[in-house]
Amino acid sequence: HDVEKHCEDAHGEGALGAGAGWETSAAWIAARGETSKFPCEPSSRGAGASGAVSDKALENKQIVKMRKVEALVRQLLDEWTTLDEAKKPESFDLIATKFMERVEPKYLAQMAEKFGGSAPGASASNGHGGADWGKEESEAGFEEGAEMAEEVVDGVEEAVPEEEAEATWAEAEAEADAEAEEEPAPRGGGGRAVGVGYAEEMKALLKSGHKTDAALMEVWSSHAFTAEDVPLAVASLFEAAMRGEGGATGTEVAARLVVELARKQQVELKTIEHALSAASGTLEDLVQENETAWHLYSHVIMLLFPKTVPSTTWGFLQRGWNWASWWAMATKVLEGADHFRAFDILVLVLQMIQDKSGAKIRQQQVWKEAGRAGKVKAVLCRWGEMDDASTMETLQAYSVEI
Repeated sequence: HDVEKHCEDAHGEGALGAGAGWETSAAWIAARGETSKFPCEPSSRGAGASGAVSDKALENKQIVKMRKVEALVRQLLDEWTTLDEAKKPESFDLIATKFMERVEPKYLAQMAEKFGGSAPGASASNGHGGADWGKEESEAGFEEGAEMAEEVVDGVEEAVPEEEAEATWAEAEAEADAEAEEEPAPRGGGGRAVGVGYAEEMKALLKSGHKTDAALMEVWSSHAFTAEDVPLAVASLFEAAMRGEGGATGTEVAARLVVELARKQQVELKTIEHALSAASGTLEDLVQENETAWHLYSHVIMLLFPKTVPSTTWGFLQRGWNWASWWAMATKVLEGADHFRAFDILVLVLQMIQDKSGAKIRQQQVWKEAGRAGKVKAVLCRWGEMDDASTMETLQAYSVEI
């Protein structure tokens, strides 16, 4: 009851409906340190970003994030050490470039100081027998460290452009693919190599200004995609939307169109699943480019929720499609994503389902069967790396009741 009163007092009855700005509602929640009334929507940065959860839950999440950073650093170094000596300098330049692009100068300076302090000869306990390196090597090491500090701090605005960095990765991947497989790349029905896609066509579609399902379907049909083309086209549409093409509503429009195509049996559900699964590994990169990129997943998963009576009469109807198949699809496409991001995506899905149904999850008959709510809660606990109480508190902060 208090939750409902907070939202009514601040905005008036129903002021934060489905069309309200997510960042605005989240900013109000963070400023007040309070929870939101259904159907207030979460911030684009995820369920844990508004400050509505307890200090304990936030502290636990930060500890987990630190462990994750440590694990990723170890993984990066493990990969780097296995490179050929000829490739190590190039890869280290790439790592340094990425740091200069993304890390604040004060932390770059701290890193440079660490590098300088660990240069050969800096300490007798550095693991390299520092005293045996000799004075000349020691001084050279310190000079190199000092030069690195200057280069790192001063080079922040002179970082290699993203296009060049991406091109380097693309060339490396192309060479690796050529060595691993000499067969020609598979082709779609339109004769395009897999991976080329239909980026320009999908950008144009999203920027066309068409909002109705009928108009969007007409634009899609004008391309006369063959069955072999469709997977590439769907993947290209998803990527364009997640990159911000089509503006704030691009992810919703792309999701709505593809689900409508599935409803008309012009796109297979497996095609949608594969497209989402393939993109999940690079989702965090897309979020850096467009912070609401992950909303595409929430929209698609929500729109594919099965039609049931009387709970979700708005849902997706197809022979053999039920809660179990929907849940299997949802968990499969999200497993490849960062698990904290997957947590946020699923929380938003649940909130959207409540919004469209006009009832809390726990009140809907479809969720009362076969321990379904319990399965969702267990996955959220695992993805959020929180205990049951902290997970339920986070859900409650967004008025999601399972």
